[in-house]
Amino acid sequence: MKYQYLILVVYGLFAWSPLTVHAAAAEATLDQAATTVAEAPNSAAGDNGSLRFNGSNDVVRVAKPLPLGETFTLAGWVNRTVSNLDQEVIATLNDPADGRRLYAVVIDGHGDLCGSPEGQYVFLIGEGGENPPLCSHVVAELGRWHHVAITQVNPHDHRLLIDGRLTVSDSRSAVVHAGAATLSFGSAEGFGDAFGGLLHGMSLTARPLLIDFVPERQPLTVTPETIALWSFGDGAGRMVKDRTGHGYDGLVSVRKGRPSPGSDEPGPKWSSDTPSRTWDTLP
Repeated sequence: MKYQYLILVVYGLFAWSPLTVHAAAAEATLDQAATTVAEAPNSAAGDNGSLRFNGSNDVVRVAKPLPLGETFTLAGWVNRTVSNLDQEVIATLNDPADGRRLYAVVIDGHGDLCGSPEGQYVFLIGEGGENPPLCSHVVAELGRWHHVAITQVNPHDHRLLIDGRLTVSDSRSAVVHAGAATLSFGSAEGFGDAFGGLLHGMSLTARPLLIDFVPERQPLTVTPETIALWSFGDGAGRMVKDRTGHGYDGLVSVRKGRPSPGSDEPGPKWSSDTPSRTWDTLP
């Protein structure tokens, strides 16, 4: 006989949908779900708003090295508004010692990484041809919010989830783990192109995503497994605050060698747009 469980676990930016399990396996299934990361945005104070990147040179840099264990998840909400037809960098984790790329999530603008369809979300592990790209085959349509999550279950097992659904996984990846990482949103020095669009509610957590889930509009919540949490709803100033209090604040800036056009203050701009206001992710 089967029992229906509604599992709602909030660690980061995610929530979990009903699972049907055998009674004998129920406790194990619940324990497994409890190891997942779950946070999602809503309209609570401080959570409203997002940060808009111009697709040219905007970047947010988290210079303080983040602890990066053998298991982690980086996830949040992405709304692409500009097509650069290149490797549009949403976020990248770099080795603080030598700056080499450890992990990145990008949009494959004209299919150089994954072919068709163009404009799909891609998870990159290591640099160059160190590991094959993980291709989601989910297109980042202009003006549409998607929930994007990259997760490392162990140094050889990586997964890319879009809108709570596993799109691709790989258990053959070479180890690139460095123990710590600096983080950039919206652009990266030395590879790819700038991301043009909105980011909201990003988090780095010390737990993997093991099962599919349904992103819900829940309050942003800090848990013991949350390494850093950026709502991108600050609304003013030049800092993206880390909501955990761990001090992993991001500096709103521009990519080196690419000054902002015109007389505008350089760097990404605050926006009132969020998935809660324009919820169109799920069918």
